[in-house]
Amino acid sequence: MSGLLQNTIFGKSNYKINTYIGGIATIINTPALLASKLGITENRIKLFRIINNDIECAIIGGSYTIAPNAFSNQNSLTYFNDAEGLVKQINSQAFFNCINAVSYNFPNVEVIIGDLTVAAKGTFAFNTSLTTFSAPSLITIKSTYTFHNCTSLINFYAPLLINFESTSYTFNSCTKLTTVTTGILNSLGQSDFANCVNLASNFDLSNLLLVPNYAFLNCEKIPSFGILESANTIEIRSFFGCKGITSFSAPKVSYINQSAFHKCSGVTEYNFPEVITIEGDGSNNGFGTFQENIAMTSFIAPKLTTITKSYTFTNNIALTTFYAPQLVNLNATNATFSGCTELVNLTIGSLNSLGQYDFANCINLISSFDLSKVLSIPNYVFFNCRKIPDFGMLKLAKSIGIRAFSGCWSVTNFITPEVTYINEAAFYDCKGVIEYNFPNVTIIEGENSNNGFGTFQGNTSMISFIAPKLSTITKTYAFANNSALKTFYAPLCNQFGTLAGYSYCFYNCNNLSDFTVGATTSIGINAFTNCQSITYIDLSLVTTLYDGAFENCFKLISINNLNNVTTIKQNAFNNCKSLTTFSGNQVKYIGSRAFWNCSNITSYNFPELETITGDISTNGFGTFKSNIMLTTFTAPKLTKIEYWDAFSNCTNIESIYLPVLITLGSTTANNNNFFNIKKGCTITVSSHLKTVNSGQPDGDLVYASTTREANIIYADA
Repeated sequence: MSGLLQNTIFGKSNYKINTYIGGIATIINTPALLASKLGITENRIKLFRIINNDIECAIIGGSYTIAPNAFSNQNSLTYFNDAEGLVKQINSQAFFNCINAVSYNFPNVEVIIGDLTVAAKGTFAFNTSLTTFSAPSLITIKSTYTFHNCTSLINFYAPLLINFESTSYTFNSCTKLTTVTTGILNSLGQSDFANCVNLASNFDLSNLLLVPNYAFLNCEKIPSFGILESANTIEIRSFFGCKGITSFSAPKVSYINQSAFHKCSGVTEYNFPEVITIEGDGSNNGFGTFQENIAMTSFIAPKLTTITKSYTFTNNIALTTFYAPQLVNLNATNATFSGCTELVNLTIGSLNSLGQYDFANCINLISSFDLSKVLSIPNYVFFNCRKIPDFGMLKLAKSIGIRAFSGCWSVTNFITPEVTYINEAAFYDCKGVIEYNFPNVTIIEGENSNNGFGTFQGNTSMISFIAPKLSTITKTYAFANNSALKTFYAPLCNQFGTLAGYSYCFYNCNNLSDFTVGATTSIGINAFTNCQSITYIDLSLVTTLYDGAFENCFKLISINNLNNVTTIKQNAFNNCKSLTTFSGNQVKYIGSRAFWNCSNITSYNFPELETITGDISTNGFGTFKSNIMLTTFTAPKLTKIEYWDAFSNCTNIESIYLPVLITLGSTTANNNNFFNIKKGCTITVSSHLKTVNSGQPDGDLVYASTTREANIIYADA
């Protein structure tokens, strides 16, 4: 029988149409062209015909594989219906960028090969009109970007799909994908479901050995992943942003990589019985592994030994209990538990290391710490941990960082036998500590920003500070406002704050009386202001006394050796009422109000003094004003008194000896420099002042000689 008779009975074909492809008839309009696209021979295509812009045909010869790039970038393609299920495999990029395809039917396809080039040209990638994909026999997806950026895809049905082999980005950014039906997955690839923000299907991951990087990144609505019975590793950002899950079980996981559970805001409790290591955020950009788990109340990991990097549990405001009794390493960490404001109970081991901010602002934490093995206490590590009662003995620590224990209100004692260096604000506001003893400390850094957060400032219970090897206190406010401090013992200390600026080192320590220090090299601004009980200071090495250095030191009686002091700035000894004598053999300059109201000094002798600055403000706070017991003032080289009120109200002064003085006040009129001095005193000045006021004596001298009946002696130049 001829071929025609074999295939035709009474004019009818034995072939049945089984393949329907929409929208491509203007491009693929012959069997040969279609065969080249499908990767089959032309003689397998029968009954080829075009209906409008669609094509249909019968494909004979059994199953086949769609060739790579078959319909890639065919924007006119609208559907592909493999009605008899002949397609068993679809190769790389076969339907890439078919932006108008709305449906595919491959009932017997078992394997889909994704993009082999890793260039985001996945087999169905950028099918932006596709809403549903059904492949009931699909078992395996391989390679990358297979359904990437199918932004209209809502339903994916492949109940036998269990293998994602060497995949990545399979469904990445399928932002409308809601339902996924698969089998129990044996494997997954990086970012396979990343950014499927509307996906609401459960997953069974019980067969997975590893959950790869970014696998479910930002899958905000997935409710459950079941029990990860086999997995031992959870990789970077695997479940990042999975806000819909409320519980998580992974009984064999030993390693959790960075940001894996970041922003899983619905989980209330984690229990990882085998986890050993948790990696924090390696980018240091605030994506901690369990950060922003705002519903989490407890975390249990009995075998956990190590947490690394940053922000691991930061800002988990509901976390109350953390149990990891073998945790000893916080390696290169930063802000591990920072901002866990409700954390109360913390069970960990004896720490070998810590990172900055690790427990900062854990304001309700009441657990004690064993820091006996830590070599360095980092910056801000226990900042504002108000309720921690004890840190044990810091046996090995050599240094204490910036604000390390600042605001630890409940600690009553620190034992630090090896510490040599204490950084700024380290113990600020430790208001429960009564005594500090630092046998090996040599340097204490004050507060650098000058905002009033001194290293030991606000230790309102501290009565004693002992540091026998301390030599230097730098910067500002180191011990300011410690009103209970009575004893300060640092016999080698010779610097109290910034050398040439603000100090406030012992500002307002008004009960400090037992004060033992070395010969001082520098006293900065307001270093001892309002130390109302201090009686003695050694200034034998000091060259400059800065503003307010001893202001309001009411009981300061004795100053040892001012022979090297050349400059005394404003308010330096203001209101030091107990001083009785003062001699500065090298002093060349005295600033405004420097000795105001030193009411018991009887004499001053400044053989090298050249300039006195009076009251700049004209408010009556002259340099030596109200030195009511002063009888003699000698300054043989003084040439200038600036401004106002220098000696006003020195009501017992008998002799003012200034033989080379040529400038007396801001003007040649009366500047109140001798206001209300003792009547009949003797004032010796340069003869230059006799005619300086338009041929008349300086106005201050006129006032002194007439109103106060002073004896003015004009010395020859």
